Amino acid sequence: MGILYIFDIDDTLFRTTATVKVRDNCNNIKFLTSSEYNSYELQLDEYFDYSEFRDADLFHNTSEPIHAIWKTAQDALHLVSYNPASNVVIVTARSDFDDKLLFLNTFEKHGLDISRIHVFRAGNINAQNSAEAKKIIIRKLLTTGSFVSTHLFDDHVANLHAFLSLKSEFPDIIFHAFPVCPLGNIMPPIIV
Repeated sequence: MGILYIFDIDDTLFRTTATVKVRDNCNNIKFLTSSEYNSYELQLDEYFDYSEFRDADLFHNTSEPIHAIWKTAQDALHLVSYNPASNVVIVTARSDFDDKLLFLNTFEKHGLDISRIHVFRAGNINAQNSAEAKKIIIRKLLTTGSFVSTHLFDDHVANLHAFLSLKSEFPDIIFHAFPVCPLGNIMPPIIV
C-alpha cells in the first residue's frame, strides 16, 4: 500500500502571472488572479475567459517555483521511488494548455522530473466549481485501493475542504490537507 501526494499548481507550486478575465455582454473586462478567481461569483451577464490560463508560453516564461513547496514536491517524488504503490500527481484547476510539451518543460526547467508525475486538469471537467472538479479526480485516484494515506498541498481552502470531505467515502485512508500560504509556507496539516 502506498501514499498519494497531490499538488496544486497556481500559488502552490508556482507563482504565476496568468489572470482569468471576466467579460460581460458590454465587453467590459475585469482581471482576476488565481486566488481571486477561486472565490469570484459571476454576475448574470458575465462569463470567464481562461485564455491566459491555457497559454503555455506565458506559463513557461513567467512562472516561478515557490521554493518551500517545490522542495516538498521533489522530496515526495524521491520517496515514491522506494514504493511503487505510491504516487505523486498534480491536480490543477486549469484545463488543457495550447502547447502541452512547453507546459511540461516548465517543470523540467526548474528541476522537477515531470515525466514521473501525471497532471490532472480539473478545468476539463464540467463541475459546479474547481473544488468539486478536483474532488472528482481525487475520488477516482483513491478508488484504486492502492493508498493508505494521501497528502494534498493547496492554497485554496475550498479545495482542502472538498478533499477532506472524501474521508467519509474512504474511511481506511488517512487524509492530510496542507494549506499553502501566499508566501509559500506550508501550514501544519489538517488530518482526518
